Amino acid sequence: MVKQYIGARYVPIFDGEYNAEKAYEPLTVVTYLYNTYTSKKTVPAGVLPSDTEYWALTGNYNAQVEEYRQEVVHLSEDVNDLADAVDEFDQEFTPIKNKVNNISLVNVKDFGAVGDGVTDDTAAFLDAINSSSNSTIYVPKGTYLLSNTINLYDHSLYGESIRDTVLHFSLGHLYFGGFSNTLENITLINDTSSYALECYYCSKATNIRNIFISNSENGMKITRSWYFTVDNIRIELKSTSEGNALLLDCDSNGGVNCGNFSGLFMSHGKHAIVFSGSGIHETNIFKSCTAEHVTDSIIVFEATRGTTNQFDGLYCEDCSVPDHTHPWVLDSTKEDAVSFLNLMLRGNNDADDVFVNGGIAINCISNTIYANVCSDGKTKCLNMYNFDTSNAKVYSTLHLFTKEVEVTVANNGSTTIPNQNGTVLQAYNRSSGYAVRDFIRYGSGDTTGYVYQYNQLVTNTTITLTVLLASN
Repeated sequence: MVKQYIGARYVPIFDGEYNAEKAYEPLTVVTYLYNTYTSKKTVPAGVLPSDTEYWALTGNYNAQVEEYRQEVVHLSEDVNDLADAVDEFDQEFTPIKNKVNNISLVNVKDFGAVGDGVTDDTAAFLDAINSSSNSTIYVPKGTYLLSNTINLYDHSLYGESIRDTVLHFSLGHLYFGGFSNTLENITLINDTSSYALECYYCSKATNIRNIFISNSENGMKITRSWYFTVDNIRIELKSTSEGNALLLDCDSNGGVNCGNFSGLFMSHGKHAIVFSGSGIHETNIFKSCTAEHVTDSIIVFEATRGTTNQFDGLYCEDCSVPDHTHPWVLDSTKEDAVSFLNLMLRGNNDADDVFVNGGIAINCISNTIYANVCSDGKTKCLNMYNFDTSNAKVYSTLHLFTKEVEVTVANNGSTTIPNQNGTVLQAYNRSSGYAVRDFIRYGSGDTTGYVYQYNQLVTNTTITLTVLLASN
């Protein structure tokens, strides 16, 4: 006996697009106006899917399409934003890319340098430098023995790192200079009595940074340079050295001006910093500098003249002067204005904390000075020798501040800074190169001097100066 099930189907029939001339069985699925409908029961011909007695809406394609459209709109907005970001990045990156493309990177090892500390690599270095003008020399990790002076004028040089790239000169030294060049990430050792690093005509954004000068008689010499940066330089001279850690020298064409020194560490030697030569050193700023184990004057001015040089954050420790025939901190018979800010002196035996020799106009020692014990058992904070107190003032502690002052320069180059309720220490405008020299102080508190721009006398104009002032 065969039994047959009679009743409604439970498997739907998909019948495509709705046809008004057809009748539909229950559970038939059709599409109509981009939506899907399922019949609830038998549907006579001509009954539209919008008739809810016969049809149930089972798929809203319009809503799905709208959702998809909104997603596309948002995606389009994201793409546009990304395109704008790419354009902006390209505008910022293009100058860098062009600069990188213009750099000719030369690896000394491509010219035969070994870097084992035994092989003489002088010829390889010279070949690399002479291979192209204004190139950038790259020195990978290694110790490179050099037996002659390496002239890097108008070239840049990068080591792999300050610890891993060592240039050891058995003869000669490293000579560096030119416009907008960089010397970075190397250690220098020099077996001769010459300066391990000599810099000449460093100007217009030249950078010298991350340099370690080790076990040398003399450290770093800079001649006739301006608008350059020296950053993170560690100079450890031989313990028996009678040389200088840093020498700023003049030639007949000019001195060292507008240099920015920071993170300078100097150890051993006779002097830490020396200003010398026949020209003028002007508006050099030293920040966060340290001197240790120096046997004579920490800072010496031997140049024909200097003005508006500033030391901000000078720390000196364990420096010894057996007698006081040499000034300990400053020998400045030719310095118009020098400022010391945040001076910290500690543990320096047989030396006055501050021993000043000379001073034509204003010499300023400021802020905290720690007591140091001398062999006579006395604690001294400030000693002056041959100091012209009629034209200058020395403070062991003072308040410093700056003001912008507009002044008129006369036909002979002189100008007067009106009384600003403080002692004028410096007057300059670094962006334009203006600096005031030859201070003459009047009883009324006004200050007169002569205005120079890059060592040339300025006449008959009105300028704005940044004036550094001191008060108790």
